[in-house]
Amino acid sequence: MIRGHKVMLDTALAALYQVATFRLNEAVKRNRERFPKDFMFQLTSVEAELLTSHFAMSKTGRSGRRTLPYARSMELPMHSSVLNTPRAVQMNILIIRAFIKFRELLATHKDLANKNRATRTSTEGTRKATRGGVHHGPASDRAGSSGTET
Repeated sequence: MIRGHKVMLDTALAALYQVATFRLNEAVKRNRERFPKDFMFQLTSVEAELLTSHFAMSKTGRSGRRTLPYARSMELPMHSSVLNTPRAVQMNILIIRAFIKFRELLATHKDLANKNRATRTSTEGTRKATRGGVHHGPASDRAGSSGTET
């Protein structure tokens, strides 16, 4: 968590797509309109320093990273559309398949919810009709009379 957001650093995302980090960031810069500010942000030097000490990232000046890392939220599908690698194509296909499966699950859930709602409405209607329609004999019987005629 960085700045209260669950994020993935550009280095991890680049590894996922099997590209160099600078290539990933280059593709993002060429396609800025696909990556709004709420999708990613660049870490401050203090945040980067904390990560360097926590995760043993390479220090600047040792042929390591020379720019501050980017943190990305949940826009993983966007990267698969701006990278032109076999891995990005695979990821794009997996994302589409997951989306289709998700839509199918939502449709099933919606159908089940509608059936449940219909059953509940039908059951409530039956209960109300049963309560209102059952008679326990004449009104005089319910008042406590013996029911004998005089």
